[in-house]
Amino acid sequence: MRGRLRNTKTVVLLCALMIPVLTSADSRGVNVTMPLVEKALRFLRNKALAPPPEATLLRAGTVRVCGEDLAAPGCKIPGMFPPKKGVSGPDANRAWRGILESALAAASLSQEDFDKTVFQRYVMDAMVEAMEDPSGFYILPSAYKKIGSIPEDFVGFGLRVYPKDDVLEIIAVHEGSPAYDAGLLHGDRIIRINGKGVSGVRRPIALAALWGADGHKIQVSVTRRGGVTRDIKICYSPWSFTPFLLERHGDLVSIHVRYFGKGLAKTVARELAGSCGGLVLDLRNAAAGGEDEMIALADLLLKKGSIGSKEMRGDLGSRKWAAKPGSPGERLDVPVAVVINGGTSGLAEIFASAIRKAGRGILIGRRSAGVDTQETIHPFKDGSAIQITSTRLKGPDDTSLANGVLPHLETRRSEVVRLGVRVLDLTRGSEMNDLLEAARQAIALP
Repeated sequence: MRGRLRNTKTVVLLCALMIPVLTSADSRGVNVTMPLVEKALRFLRNKALAPPPEATLLRAGTVRVCGEDLAAPGCKIPGMFPPKKGVSGPDANRAWRGILESALAAASLSQEDFDKTVFQRYVMDAMVEAMEDPSGFYILPSAYKKIGSIPEDFVGFGLRVYPKDDVLEIIAVHEGSPAYDAGLLHGDRIIRINGKGVSGVRRPIALAALWGADGHKIQVSVTRRGGVTRDIKICYSPWSFTPFLLERHGDLVSIHVRYFGKGLAKTVARELAGSCGGLVLDLRNAAAGGEDEMIALADLLLKKGSIGSKEMRGDLGSRKWAAKPGSPGERLDVPVAVVINGGTSGLAEIFASAIRKAGRGILIGRRSAGVDTQETIHPFKDGSAIQITSTRLKGPDDTSLANGVLPHLETRRSEVVRLGVRVLDLTRGSEMNDLLEAARQAIALP
């Protein structure tokens, strides 16, 4: 839940193409420039994966302020006709900017208690909403203060969520966490937290509550399959978030990877260098962690070739990952089984996709989540912030992860790790045909 990026680079405002009202004051000396909106617009245009035209974003802000017919006082400029819906380009941009600035000037003159900052936040929220980004939202200063005050080592109530259809869908509940003890399940859809809805502008506050910023007790209302709604109370108590857990089954080894934490690749390398007869990697509910740790783990198990990549906009750059042969402890003769489920997402999906693409091991469980994006949070000087999707993850050779990774052996058995151990015990080899045959035998056994 804390895997977010920050970019606080100073934005240089280029106003040469704007109409004069942007840089002038009216007869009463009211400054009608909108610096927060300009900075937000630049951020949305440069960092979003698929930003709409600038005029579309400005139009959204204009409609929020002026109404669809643009007939409100101050929303029309003499001699200027607003562009048609969907029209973009320099002329459209100037027109929409002019309409917004006129509305700001009119509001400033007509209300003695007019707050320009509130006006600008209203416009920014409308522009973010126009992005139609399920993970994008405008964060008010009060909510961002809560998010920013959470200690780095605070792991919250132990669940991960993903925005979907105006709810927060739970894609992982960590074993031993307060959320796990309270009975929350993967697939539950959170509709309210402490009695308040989680859609729209309340989403940042809801997320802050799940991170623990609102105290040690919360009540969540969730819907489950079949439409049943339940109210569940979660009470925080100290719990240990161990990135990975190792268990031995004779000469076979299983590792439950919750997070690609420091030391994971070295642990696997140590086991491979010994008398390990097979490796089960349990990636259920795994997602984030260190990119380098995930790559080092894949490098141990794969021959030379593509592992995956991440694509970012603006000055955030891009990165491609590839395996290099000859890693310390590498044993390509060791059979591998990877366990995935609907909570396997992000970096874990890249890893699982790379294993499948290379034919290096057998995937067991359920289709992964298909969460192939990461977010950027950009704070502003007034204490507010914007979060948008800025990074898209891809599997080997630019494979899309949007539809998840499909296992070779699909099963809903709860003892799926034990099933993986049984598959490896039956085959004692790393050839895919043998692994698939062993999987068919294992699934047939009681």
